[in-house]
Parts: sequence; C-alpha cells; structure tokens
Amino acid sequence: MMKNKAILAAALSLTFAAVACSSSGTTSGTGTSGDTSTSASGAGGSGGGPMAPAASCKQAGDKGNENGGGTFCTPHGDECVNFPKAGLCLADVGEDQWFCTRIGCKTDVDCGTAAHCHVDPGGTGCVPDQCEMPTSSGSSGSSGSGTGGAGGSR
Repeated sequence: MMKNKAILAAALSLTFAAVACSSSGTTSGTGTSGDTSTSASGAGGSGGGPMAPAASCKQAGDKGNENGGGTFCTPHGDECVNFPKAGLCLADVGEDQWFCTRIGCKTDVDCGTAAHCHVDPGGTGCVPDQCEMPTSSGSSGSSGSGTGGAGGSR
C-alpha cells in the first residue's frame, strides 16, 4: 500500500509538471514514457486493447464517481472526454495510473464522492480514495456544511 501511494504521488507530481509545461511544447523526458509503457503492457492482452500497468490502481471496466473521476481510461482512448470535471486521462500523459482525473482541484468537493484533492508541491489533482487514502492534512474534512451561519435576528 505504501509503495502504491509513493508511486501515485510521484506520478501525480510528474503529471502536474507535464500539464503545466505542455503549453511550451516540451517536457523533460515525459513524452516517451507513455509510449514505452503502452507497448510493453499492451502485449498479450485479451480483447485487443491495451492492458493497464500492474501498478495502476484502476483496471479495465472500473467505473468512477459522478464526476467521472477514477474511471478507467487508456492512452488516447478518449474515455474522459465526456467528463468535464475529470477530463484528463493520466495514461495520455504517460503515467502508470490509468484513470480520469481533474488537475487543479482546490478542495475535496471538487473531486466528487470517494475521491480527494491530492496536494503536492507540483500541483493538485483528484485521486480516488481506493488508490490513495486521504490524509487529515489535506483539504478534506469539515470544509463547511452550511449549518450554523447567522442566528435569527429579531
């Protein structure tokens, strides 16, 4: 579990950096890693589609939440295009985690149910709770439920 958490944190850090740098047209070595892992992991699969890397916490057929976050996706398979709140497939940017996500979340609410906003020095992104348990230091918890507020004034 700790190994998967470290791999996921590293993958998200690279993804945040790659997405942030993508407008410049160059990234430092992340452009070819997806091609290599896709070729290597796609061999021997049934059904002809690419197989997710063993390190991916999501596998073929896994569904995400109401935002689409955590839905299994494949490199350039367009599985995330119908999810405006989770439109990035990590496999498209050469990561070993193959699920739809949202980059740039501010709170856990941005990520939908059973997911949280992972905060990293490289940026933020939504991660399914089954892939990485939320930490108490994250942006989850009591972000306000709307109860309380101003008392009645008479």
